[in-house]
Amino acid sequence: MERSWFLCLLSLSLLIPLTSSNANLSESKNVFDGSQPRLAQEELIRQIADMNHFSLNLYLRLSRKPGNLFFSPYSVSETLAMTYAGARGETERQMSQVLNFPTDRERLHLIQAGSRKQREQYTSGGLRFSMANSVWGQRDHTFRADYIELIQKQYGALFTAVDFRSQTEEARQAINHWAEKETHSRTEDFIESSLLDTSTILVLADIIYFKGMWARRFPIENTAEADFHLSSDRRVKSLLMSQLTELRNYDFNDFQAVEIPYDGHDLSLVLLLPKEIDGLARLEAALTLDHLDDWLDKLGESRPKLVRITIPKLNLASRLELSAPLADLGMPDLFQSGHADLSGIDGSGALFVDSVIHQATIEIDEMGSEASSSTAAVIKKRERITDLRADHPFLFMILDRHTRTLLFMGRMIDPSRP
Repeated sequence: MERSWFLCLLSLSLLIPLTSSNANLSESKNVFDGSQPRLAQEELIRQIADMNHFSLNLYLRLSRKPGNLFFSPYSVSETLAMTYAGARGETERQMSQVLNFPTDRERLHLIQAGSRKQREQYTSGGLRFSMANSVWGQRDHTFRADYIELIQKQYGALFTAVDFRSQTEEARQAINHWAEKETHSRTEDFIESSLLDTSTILVLADIIYFKGMWARRFPIENTAEADFHLSSDRRVKSLLMSQLTELRNYDFNDFQAVEIPYDGHDLSLVLLLPKEIDGLARLEAALTLDHLDDWLDKLGESRPKLVRITIPKLNLASRLELSAPLADLGMPDLFQSGHADLSGIDGSGALFVDSVIHQATIEIDEMGSEASSSTAAVIKKRERITDLRADHPFLFMILDRHTRTLLFMGRMIDPSRP
């Protein structure tokens, strides 16, 4: 059997500050439109919980390496769902177990499509959120028509025929040009020349692009250089921005949690800040789905109160090769020639995943909308002010406030490093 390579590519996830926008707020929050069967709310909630379980497992696997970390588990799940659509046999079973996908693939694809539609609605004057999927296939290779139809219909993926065999560089440039266009020129040369060769058959790409303003911006005049404590005996200088505002926060035994909403209040940044400078490892050891649900419950039920919040300006960029971590989590067959069964893609059974590349970037600065009148009124109240200073390693995530979908996760160890 001739060996073929199947390159599964998870494209750049960008989160950058928004300076201005003319977009209108979409009023609809329906997860599924009228063209698709209605799915029970309980089923959607269960699938989101399963997806978050995978997100935490992947985070804990990636966090074994020291240093900063940032990635989009939602993007990873989206691209692997397109791969799962073509998986069969033991490969399908392993992927279902690791990714917590339902064995009923049709239900999964409906849920993924509905979830994507909901994400696309999150566009307001201070928030832009867009997703794009694409499929790049060898032009003379025969793919199953039902597979191509499914990923086009349920994942909105654009299929483009290219020639990896005789025009490898041209194909690479075409994919990179698409990625650069979808990220508004925020990425260049995403696919390195070493990733593609003449045995590449298919590339799946997913892009998430997010530009967001804070519901209340951090005053630029408050930003100042200060110490960020890497550990109890090491520190670096970093630009810390701060403001006095009304936020939901909760004081746990070993850490503080605070939610900083983006404009529109659909998405928010949640910080989990250990009370001890060296407390991040203990916090990560306690990071389970049940614990996270409990933490977010308490945070969501808390009454917004005055907080003097201080966090570092961030500019993180990560490039991760995920095939080894995913194999370690329990799906090794997908990456092994002769073991992978992706016959649902082309019927041959000769395809396997060679690489899973994920690149993510996040920039966090002071930009955001001006304080609202209600916020100003609250600030005038006489009450105790909580001081929350993120000047040592912490865990953060960006989530959908309506469904609690973990869109992005990361940790800040050293703000002086990208």
